[in-house]
Order: sequence, then structure tokens, then C-alpha cells
Amino acid sequence: MRQLRSGQRPMSRCLAVAGIMLGGIFLSATITGPAAAGPPPPGSDGAGCGGQSCWAYVESLVHFSGTGYTGAVNGAIAIPPPSCWMQPWMTAAQMYDYYETYIAAGNTSGGAAWAPYAQQIKDLYDSNAQGVWWASNFDGSAGGSVCVGNLPMIQWVAAGAPPPLQWIPPRTLALMALSRMTVQAPALTTNPANNSYVDLPTFVTATVSRGLALFVTASIPTDSETVWARAQDLYLSTNGPGSLFQPCKPLGSSYSAAQMAATGPGATIDCGARYGLPSTGGPYSLSGTLLWRATWNGAFLATLSATGAPVTVPVAEIQSINRGH
Repeated sequence: MRQLRSGQRPMSRCLAVAGIMLGGIFLSATITGPAAAGPPPPGSDGAGCGGQSCWAYVESLVHFSGTGYTGAVNGAIAIPPPSCWMQPWMTAAQMYDYYETYIAAGNTSGGAAWAPYAQQIKDLYDSNAQGVWWASNFDGSAGGSVCVGNLPMIQWVAAGAPPPLQWIPPRTLALMALSRMTVQAPALTTNPANNSYVDLPTFVTATVSRGLALFVTASIPTDSETVWARAQDLYLSTNGPGSLFQPCKPLGSSYSAAQMAATGPGATIDCGARYGLPSTGGPYSLSGTLLWRATWNGAFLATLSATGAPVTVPVAEIQSINRGH
């Protein structure tokens, strides 16, 4: 086996973990270099993956899919950082140098914990194996200490093999899926279509091209969690004076075309507006916001919303002459 040459310095623990662009902010995680005495043993606390920088690292390991996935990220979704994790650490050659210099030579504590890995470390080095040793770590908390105790201290991952991601909890995957959920805004249609009239109800219907139920699945090799978002209520807003009939069903009014045509002035309807003055300065604007209920395994996670492009509503006034008859 190769021995360290006289004067050769051991490889320090320094590995940049790839960052990704999230919500316009570049986030990266870095495993920092050790003191001159050599790298701390795995599970020492807090190096590398922690806080928001951790999610650049974690999310790069997760695959997203589904009808609600467009690649966008909702940065308002709070995802607690993991209390323990595993991260890439050293190549086979780097690990061998570290083991021989610090562990086998007795230059660091905890040597007994390394005994189960000693032969594998040497065999992988001798065979020039391609891959990366992953190491466990934690955030320094009591919960993290318990969490990291359930992970292997180190684990070899051959080139092309899936990484060890069993430390990512199912709820964390679900929240990550929720943060990648893009719900759809409604496209509104009014009836009457071209001109409405003062005191005459203006019906509103809506279309949602991707459907009223969307999902996003967050997957790792050992698990996948799916979040569903289902359309709930449609709310209207307008800059014109009058009354709004809401909340509406997700697709707006359920009246048939014949029922709409037969509805007279002053009537109460299930979805739409009734204006009290004509739009003499230009048509009024009417928009709709669709609320979505997001769930995971049937449990409520969040209410999401999307507002569609406004439609114009010209409102005229029907003039009449009262001769006293």
C-alpha cells in the first residue's frame, strides 16, 4: 500500500457542494477546511449543511415532477433545516491518507469507531475505486445528536450509485414538494359578453386549463412524497361601483346560458357582479383569485392562491321615458 511521503501534507476536509438557484438567490453549501491537526471525525457537529445554504445542497438531490410542477420555487414555504444529514466527504485515496495519518497513527480520538471501516478503506484505495465517501454530521442540537446516531458514521458511494438520502424525513420531502407547487390562475368570461347594464347581473365563469387538482411529487431513491392542491373558491374584485356575488365555485357560475339570459335586473346570482353606475370613463376591470387547498396524505398543509388577468366590463345604462302612465 502507498504510504505518505516524508513532508507530504494530508488532504484537508474541503469540498464545495454544488449550489443551485432558488427564487433568484444563489445558495451554496461548503464543507469547510479543518484546523492543522486534520479533519474532525464525522458527526462532530454543524460543518457544511445548515440553514438555508443546506437547501441548495439538499434540493440538488431531490427530483420533482407532477402536473403542478413548473420549475418555479415558492420561497414563502418554510422548510426547517435537517438536524442531521450525510454529505460527500472524501475520495478513496483521500480517505486512506486521512485514516493512515490520523486514525491508524492514533493522532485523533474515536479510533474504535473506525474499526468496522478499516479494511474497506484500504481495499477501496488498493483497487483505485471511483466514488466518494459520505460522512454523517449534525447541527449540534440534542435532537441532532440522536438523529445522527441512527446514521452510519461513513458510507462509501460508488460512482453512479444513488447517494445515501435516508436522513431526509418524509415531511421534509412533502414541504419541498409544496414549495415547488405552482397553482393556476382562472381565466374569466363574463355574460353578457360585450356590454352589461346598470343593475343587470354580470355572470362570471372561469376555466382552469390544467384542471382543478394538481400534484407535485418530491422523490429520492428511497422515498417519494406527493402533495395535492385542489381548487376551492373563486373570489372576484372590481374597480366599479356595485355588488359582488361571491365566493364562487372554482369554475364560477353554474347557471346555464338560458338561465343567465332569463335573469333580470336586481336579481341575486351565484357568481358575478352587479354595477350601480355606467362605465362612462371607460370599461370597468374585473379579476378573479382562485384559492387552492394543499394537502399531504390527506392532511392540510397550506392555502395557495393565483390571480388571473383582469377582463374588461363595459357597463351601459338603459334610458327610459316615464310619461306618468
